[in-house]
Amino acid sequence: MSTTGTAGNYTPAQSYTTEQSQSWTDRCCDEVSRAVDENPTGSLLTAFGAGLGIGVALGLSVAFSTARPKPRSRAEELGHRILESIQDYIPDTISRRLG
Repeated sequence: MSTTGTAGNYTPAQSYTTEQSQSWTDRCCDEVSRAVDENPTGSLLTAFGAGLGIGVALGLSVAFSTARPKPRSRAEELGHRILESIQDYIPDTISRRLG
C-alpha cells in the first residue's frame, strides 16, 4: 500500500494526523482573524514591530559579519572572491555592507 500521492492512499493513522493538522491550522487562522477583527490597530502595530525587529536583527548580523579580519583559510578566501565577483550585480547598499 502506497502512502504517497492522493488522499485516498493514506493509512488511517496518516489520515487522522492530516485531519488533526488541518483542524489545528483552521483554528489558529480563525483565532488570528478574530484577534485582528477585534483589535486592528494593535495587530498592525504588532506586525510593524515584529518586522522592524527582524529587520534590525538582520541588519546588525550583516554589519557585524563584515567586521572580521582578512580571510585566513581557503574557504574564507573563496567566499570573498565570490562576493567580489557578484558585487556588480547587487545593489550598492548591500554591496557596501558585504564588501
